Amino acid sequence: MAGKLRYFQERNGRFYARVPVASALREIIGKTELRAQLGPDRREAIRRHPVKLANLMSLIADAERKLALKTGVPNSLPRFQMTDEEIVRLNYRQRLDQDMEARTDSETSWYAKIGIDDGFTQQLRLGIAGAATDEELDDLVGHRIARFRDLGHTGAVRGTPGWRALAMKLCISEYEALERFLERDEGHMDSETSHPLLTQVLEVEERSQPVSMSDLLQAFLDHLRSLRRSESTLRKWKGVYDEFREFFAHDDASRVTRSDVRAWRDKLLETRGARTVKTSYLSAVRAAFAWAVEEDKLRENPAKDVRQAVATTPTGRPKSYSDDEAQVIIRFSRTYMPRKDDRGVVREAPEMTQAKLWVPLLCAQSGGRVSELTQLRKKDFLFDQGVHFLRITPDAGGNKGHVFRDVPIHQQLVEEGLMDVVGAAADGPLFYESPDPDGDYSKAQRQANRIATWLREAGLVPEGVQPSHAWRHRFKTVGRRHGQSDVVLNAICGHSLKAEGDRYGESDLVTKKQAIDQIPFIRY
Repeated sequence: MAGKLRYFQERNGRFYARVPVASALREIIGKTELRAQLGPDRREAIRRHPVKLANLMSLIADAERKLALKTGVPNSLPRFQMTDEEIVRLNYRQRLDQDMEARTDSETSWYAKIGIDDGFTQQLRLGIAGAATDEELDDLVGHRIARFRDLGHTGAVRGTPGWRALAMKLCISEYEALERFLERDEGHMDSETSHPLLTQVLEVEERSQPVSMSDLLQAFLDHLRSLRRSESTLRKWKGVYDEFREFFAHDDASRVTRSDVRAWRDKLLETRGARTVKTSYLSAVRAAFAWAVEEDKLRENPAKDVRQAVATTPTGRPKSYSDDEAQVIIRFSRTYMPRKDDRGVVREAPEMTQAKLWVPLLCAQSGGRVSELTQLRKKDFLFDQGVHFLRITPDAGGNKGHVFRDVPIHQQLVEEGLMDVVGAAADGPLFYESPDPDGDYSKAQRQANRIATWLREAGLVPEGVQPSHAWRHRFKTVGRRHGQSDVVLNAICGHSLKAEGDRYGESDLVTKKQAIDQIPFIRY
């Protein structure tokens, strides 16, 4: 089991060895604490900590001796006891540092040419195995134990079981150091030990400060925003993080444990489906904590190994609409008439009526995501090179991938009068009401959800089929049926390209228009 790593401090993303100075020594040292920088990398800081801490403790020990000489009173101040594991790691690091010092000093260039006594290494192996007598252990590492005792790091007395246990562990330290010396003699200067006693990660006894969960999660959202992640994703994850914070009676992210995350997951499962908990909740929290670890804000990700199993949903049909289903839905949409109340007045917003009339056919004949189409503004309908086309752009609110793409408008949409509708519309969004001519993506998303609900309530969507996403599946299916390249279909739909060679060159507007012309009209 890993020991406690004491006198270890993190402050503003950097690590330090920190030793408080007893009040009786402050006049001599001139400080209330001693600190040594360990750098910003936590793993490297832990590696450097024993040697830096030993240097600070040497200053404390020197001050104690000065105080004893000044007062004539033997030192009775608390000493800096260390665990056996800490002493062994400190010894190993000090021996490596001494070796490197000798190699880099021009006056000791002969040092690397001296071999290692095989008899000595054999004695160390006996010491490690517990086969050496106390006298033999004393010859091997007694001087090292005496030095650590003088520094106040141990009270081990020769001949006791505690002294013998420490001596055996120091034999491991010495033997591993000799292995490094031999590797350095062969020119391998960066080799390291793999012995668990010397490599296990120490547990930090306490953090210098709590880590605000609210600040950490907001910082992660700001990071995602700087990467131009969609606002819909940011809003969704913010809602997840708000629920996550409300679950805890504190706001310290460093106190969150794996058990806490599991308990939160189990609470969510009382009111939410397993798939939602897995894909929307756990993934969002796992991503935030993973980022915090990468940024050295936290030691570990408590959500890393918390999973949620999801039962496999049996599928008895394709994900796309069949030709007959497409025909029925497009007929229902294109012949839609809004209801009138008892006074003969239409209460439905004109934008909602236009969405019901045009969005399903737009989905069917463009391969676009429904929210990309409900967010369209008048200025997103363009004409160039003799082609009417849509510009699907993050400027309208959001799109997956955050890169605009141009999609030719299918001839069926042109012939049925979509361009006339666009020409007669005011500036701003076509399919939802907004005072902002640049649009509001949250309203576009809500309108997309209403379209899906409308089709479901009409009983037109088969079980297991997503009302609007099924059009994207169908677009790809029909495109392949008519011999279109997946590279061009991906460019139209906004799907990423998998093969490296497919990323070279572009599917321009004319190429995409030729592909879309091959998609047949949906006759209704």
